Amino acid sequence: MDNYITSIHFTIIIIIYFKLIMNKYIILQNTWTPYRNSLFNEFQKQGLNFKVLYMSEKESDRNWKISDNIQYEYYIDNGFYKQISYFHLHFNPKIIKYIIKNKNSECILGSSWNDINIIILLILKKIGFLKNIIHIWSEANYLTIGAIKKNNIKHLFRKFILNGIDGQYIIPGKMALITLKKWDINIKKYSLLPNTISEDIFSKNEHKEVISKNMQPTILIVSRLNERIKGIINFLNSLGTDRIKSCKIRIAGDGEDKDLINKYIIDNSYDNNIKLIGFCSYTEIIEEYLNADIFALPSYSDPSPLSVVEAIRLKKPLLLSERCGNHFEALIVGKNGFIFDPTSKTSITNAFDSIMKNRRLWLEMGEISYNLYEKTYNRSKVVSNFIQSIKYK
Repeated sequence: MDNYITSIHFTIIIIIYFKLIMNKYIILQNTWTPYRNSLFNEFQKQGLNFKVLYMSEKESDRNWKISDNIQYEYYIDNGFYKQISYFHLHFNPKIIKYIIKNKNSECILGSSWNDINIIILLILKKIGFLKNIIHIWSEANYLTIGAIKKNNIKHLFRKFILNGIDGQYIIPGKMALITLKKWDINIKKYSLLPNTISEDIFSKNEHKEVISKNMQPTILIVSRLNERIKGIINFLNSLGTDRIKSCKIRIAGDGEDKDLINKYIIDNSYDNNIKLIGFCSYTEIIEEYLNADIFALPSYSDPSPLSVVEAIRLKKPLLLSERCGNHFEALIVGKNGFIFDPTSKTSITNAFDSIMKNRRLWLEMGEISYNLYEKTYNRSKVVSNFIQSIKYK
């Protein structure tokens, strides 16, 4: 009898084990991106069984060349796509049909909650037609431009949609957790999955020596040139002439407001202090980080910017807008940088003055930045922790 019971226990253990290791995840994404490709390659390396479904090969403002280094199973649908103002409209019946058909696979919905495909899938889940376990992968940030506007109808619909899952909420950090609670989402289970960078590219740990007191410090901004979202002119305007002329500001990136920002620089005679350096290759941007003393990001709206993660990986002190969603994990105020409200000139200037007064501590602040990177953003650790969490919670 004891042997029979032992045999049953052993069989149950084997069944549970194979269910855990063989369970396949379908990950839905709007389009291919380099940083997510690196993340998915790490998923594959660490044994997660999954397939990525891309709604389209590219979007109007996201059109990277797809890498040859894709180590996981994927499918690009190229269904209906149109950009309407700032909204990317996708509709992919083939993908919806595929997910419904593969009902034994758990589905990770990794696009915006208001995407048409996501809404359809979540409504199908609500009415019991979709049998898959559904997880929501969200970088929710209540301070983004789209989220900060109050709209009761949107709030109720979002609450109805996002409360309909039976899986986990997959979030990058504290900002998303705060936001989902503000949106009245009933979070029973969640897993952390911070945005990670390509560590094989951002692998240098060199650090500049403390610069001479007579040299002008260099501030690097890595950002899309879109004033409505990134607030670069707002930041510069708040600093004023004396502060700008006390330093060098280098702005890496391209975008629709390049001419507007360039005109601002010329009109205010800031040519010797502010440089637009345009789009940079990985090699070029790493050199920019290494030659900078401070990294700044003055965004009005930024759910979880990767440039912040790159900056702390390369040991930079930070000067960040409070609307950068990952500031909770990447910045300890007074330890490795300072934070400001981008809508307040006083807040911006106070943060700028504070970091300049701590010039002698910049090397130490850079080391703290790197330690925060290792604690939260080390890709191997992030993926290992996520896989354990998504499988066993």
